[in-house]
Amino acid sequence: MKEGDMSGLMGGTGAAKPPDVPDHAVAPRRSSWLRWALAAFLLAAIGGFSDSFSWQSLHDHLDARKAQANEHLLIALLVFFLVYLTMTALSLPAATTLTLLAGALFDLWLGVLVVSLASTLGATLAFLRWG
Repeated sequence: MKEGDMSGLMGGTGAAKPPDVPDHAVAPRRSSWLRWALAAFLLAAIGGFSDSFSWQSLHDHLDARKAQANEHLLIALLVFFLVYLTMTALSLPAATTLTLLAGALFDLWLGVLVVSLASTLGATLAFLRWG
């Protein structure tokens, strides 16, 4: 092999993987249809319930929603955490609204705690998935 001739190292095929790596070790590119389907579902759900999530509706029913959240605190925290995590992991623009809602529903310190945990984990998932 001549100096500067690299075709022998790559098997002469121009492959991008080293010759000692088996074909099954190269990860196939995943289809992004699932990501788009989930995003479309979330947008459709939010669009269908847009009246329920308007500022006026939240203000009018805040006491009832806060009482319901306090009555079922663990379930409310879990659902809110999962929604916030999903929105952050998919990089959907709802963080400000959800953060204010957390403070209104769960009071200051519990709202800060659930938002901090969900946003940190969601950003980590987004970084690992898209990064």
